[in-house]
Amino acid sequence: MSTIFYAVQCCQCSTMQVKQRSKNNKWTCVVCNQKQSARKVFAESPMARDLRPFVQSSNMSRQFTDEKQLHDLALVSDVHECNTQKRRRTDWTEYLDAEADQRTEIKQEDDERKWWF
Repeated sequence: MSTIFYAVQCCQCSTMQVKQRSKNNKWTCVVCNQKQSARKVFAESPMARDLRPFVQSSNMSRQFTDEKQLHDLALVSDVHECNTQKRRRTDWTEYLDAEADQRTEIKQEDDERKWWF
């Protein structure tokens, strides 16, 4: 009986790996040490070197998409922080009545005159 290798993907860390087929159909992930069964076989070959380019390209594309998602998430959080900073308002003159503002100024001027006389 010849040895058969297959490409499988870990259910926990999503890393593709080349493993030798065993009788009990179980394997352990070398990245996260998760024991699991080979439910979905992505490729099979009698030689492991035939599967390695497929597994490497799959892992590299997964890494690229993960980095892109992190970059997009960082951009979204930066934009959100900028928007929240722009929304802060310390100038309340827009919400005050013009008449009330004039009355306050007149009262302040009267108070200042009382101190001087």
